[in-house]
Amino acid sequence: FRRAVGIAVFNFPLAERLAPALAGLLVLGGVLSLAVARRPGAPPPVPAAEVAAVANPLELSTAVIFAVSFVAISAAVAWTKAMLGTAGFFWLAAVVGVTDIDPFVLGVAQGGATGITANVLATAILIAASSNNVLKAIYALAFSRARHTAAASLSLAILAAAGVAVAFWL
Repeated sequence: FRRAVGIAVFNFPLAERLAPALAGLLVLGGVLSLAVARRPGAPPPVPAAEVAAVANPLELSTAVIFAVSFVAISAAVAWTKAMLGTAGFFWLAAVVGVTDIDPFVLGVAQGGATGITANVLATAILIAASSNNVLKAIYALAFSRARHTAAASLSLAILAAAGVAVAFWL
């Protein structure tokens, strides 16, 4: 939902193109989340008092890192499209997915990928989001007790596979 709103702010036609796919993935993610939370043997929710404090996302260092990422990814998009074509653009989307995909998504939504059709942009965004879900699944397994995160990791992998399937359907 957050990603769809961000895209809509900068490129409403692209958001309209992605809306059915993102809505379907949102529903699938919700169903998978409920299944993971209600499965037998699921750990109880962590009380709010035990959740680590989140750093202020508006700190200057965060803004600088985002700006540098945005410029670097915008340059990579332009170079990749010029040198490697659409297939290269899809590979870049997959690689970007193992980082913060917001600079990529916002960059292409703002027109940072000139000469690329809305279908190609939508496909690339879905590939990046799916790649990011695979990374999150790996993080969940690697940095937590696998016994408690295996179901969540599997759900993220299913969500990633569904995203790639929808991307190639477009």
